[in-house]
Amino acid sequence: MTGLNLQDDLSFDELQVVADKLFGEYQIIRRKAVEIVFAVGDLLNFSLDKYGEKAWQLVPEGYSHKWLQNAKWVASRIPAPRRTGTDVLDADHYYAVAKLDPDTQAALLTRAKDEQIDTKTFRQIVKQERDGGPDPAEQPPLVDLQKRKPIRSPKILASARGEECTISSPWCSFDREETVACHSNFSEDGKGISQKADDIFIAYGCSGCHRWLDASDAPKEEKRDRFHRGLKKTLRKLVDKGLLVVT
Repeated sequence: MTGLNLQDDLSFDELQVVADKLFGEYQIIRRKAVEIVFAVGDLLNFSLDKYGEKAWQLVPEGYSHKWLQNAKWVASRIPAPRRTGTDVLDADHYYAVAKLDPDTQAALLTRAKDEQIDTKTFRQIVKQERDGGPDPAEQPPLVDLQKRKPIRSPKILASARGEECTISSPWCSFDREETVACHSNFSEDGKGISQKADDIFIAYGCSGCHRWLDASDAPKEEKRDRFHRGLKKTLRKLVDKGLLVVT
């Protein structure tokens, strides 16, 4: 596929379904790319050790030598047991810690996964560690919402009844009678251990989408993207209903 041939009579909601599918597939490809970097690196390291320079004949024409060398290097520096978070982290997370000692690599990668740290912020944390700064494991989380009182509103939760599902997951039933307030499962929205996210961080969702968010094996980034798209639509509805006031 090199583009889209869209019909003029498509509604906005139908376009939203198309957009959700495209961006969901893009996130899957991004995560798969991380796995491929390590797999290519493992292949090259194994083949070069066994067959020497002849191993380069395994690589088809057209691939950047620099990219291949980087894949080979990061795979050699971070063996499989320390490749935590490949369903969440980008390749740049692993490149950033590749020069560090094994224990520091493991600690930083675990932190990046648990706190969902973006690559730019993560590189700053790694630089601080490399330059002799404080132990990142002893620093407070970038997002620390668990210690404050959560926002609760029965009226906001009840407002989901009869509303259209805003999540549009692959498990969507499109049944308004099943719509409930689906809370965020992400720490940046106040989700903590044994604590739901704030009631303002909800998306109207059918029972199928609710199960998809909580129980499916879909990539975490795809779940985050679909949920936050639904959250934005839901916030607008809450404002229109007078349940959220903008001053």
